[in-house]
Amino acid sequence: MIRSVIVRVLLLVEVWLSLRESRRGDLSFINMPWESSQKQRTRVHLDQLLAERGMTLVELSKQVGVTVANLSILKNGRARAIRFSTLEAICRTLECQPGDILTCE
Repeated sequence: MIRSVIVRVLLLVEVWLSLRESRRGDLSFINMPWESSQKQRTRVHLDQLLAERGMTLVELSKQVGVTVANLSILKNGRARAIRFSTLEAICRTLECQPGDILTCE
């Protein structure tokens, strides 16, 4: 009984590894339900808000409690996600609304 379970697990691992190797870098076989055929681009306006308020990224980082590196990723539009708590902290510090920071085009 245990032996047959181990054999099945090993076979599944082998299949998974071979699929992983053959599909490396190509994730097009995964259908994401939230992705549409028309790509929307989310723009981040953090640099404009900081300039308007005369604040640096380092100052914002200290007040919000997020690393400068992560804020830089967000500011440059390379972030894949943002936590609501982080967005709320940035809005509270900059005295703005989420729509002032993020827009969809």
